[in-house]
Order: sequence, then structure tokens, then C-alpha cells
Amino acid sequence: MKPYERLPDTVTYNGKRYRLDMSYVAFFAVAELMQDKSLLDIVKVSGALEILVKGRHPVDPGLLTAIYDLIKEDR
Repeated sequence: MKPYERLPDTVTYNGKRYRLDMSYVAFFAVAELMQDKSLLDIVKVSGALEILVKGRHPVDPGLLTAIYDLIKEDR
């Protein structure tokens, strides 16, 4: 995949498809959130999912892992 090509905008996790915000703004916001040492890990996971997933979703670290795996696969 070339840097100027679009990233996938959905991920399937536990048999459900979730729509994603794969904008650079979202990635920078998640990166900043994950570096905040004052937050608990579950708060970081919840916040990252709120930023990246459009609509309802579980607060599940596995979903965040699936999103990261999708990005790594596609890159």
C-alpha cells in the first residue's frame, strides 16, 4: 500500500463489522492519548476506541488489537 492510498475503513471483530475513522487526525489523537502516563490502560483503550470506531462498540482491548493488526497487514 502506498502512503497516499486509503486505509481500510472497517474491521471485523468477533463476527461484527465496525466502521473506522482512519484519518491522520484520529491517529495523532490516539498516539497522544496512548503516551499519557497519567491514564489507566483501560481509559486509554476506551478513548482510543472512541476516536477510531464510529458508532457503538465494546470497550474491548481485542478490538483495538484487531484495528492495529489491520493497519499492520495493510501497510
